[in-house]
Amino acid sequence: MKKIVLPTIILGLLVLSFQYVKSKPSKSLSGYKGFLEGIGGIDRSNSQDKIIRFITEMYDARLMDIQEGLLAKERGTSEAIRQYGELMINEQATLKTRLEDLARAKGVILPNSLSSKKAKGLENLKKFEGKKFDRKFKKMITIDHKRDIRKFKKALHIEDIDLSTFAKQNLPLIEEHLRKIKEIK
Repeated sequence: MKKIVLPTIILGLLVLSFQYVKSKPSKSLSGYKGFLEGIGGIDRSNSQDKIIRFITEMYDARLMDIQEGLLAKERGTSEAIRQYGELMINEQATLKTRLEDLARAKGVILPNSLSSKKAKGLENLKKFEGKKFDRKFKKMITIDHKRDIRKFKKALHIEDIDLSTFAKQNLPLIEEHLRKIKEIK
């Protein structure tokens, strides 16, 4: 009898622990690719979902921009592309740090690597050399910045003072980066 009761109690405690952990809202989006599906079953306000989504997606974008900048600095055929790459490395790293501070304040756990979509895009960019690299880099970074500007503008209207303030303070930087890349011929 004792041999059956103890394993049954342990099993019961494990099941209860699992159910408790499963029911707790998680602010970690470390899987990034599948995080949106995970949000659906969690009882969170729509505003909280938007905060997590914005912080996580913009953090992923900063990781990507830094990697693209490293490639541009290394492979760019013109001084303008190499300088722009350096700009991306430095200024996106600063913005990444600001996002880390915001994430910490909001209790959002950030992914530690690029999302699979961004990683594929980076691998694709690495295939190019010379002038083809320059053209592909400019096209990718322009698309990225336009998307980020749209998301920063949406974030201005999220009902969270910290997030909307962050977006308001940092939107001009992304807009300036878009303007600068468009000036490069």
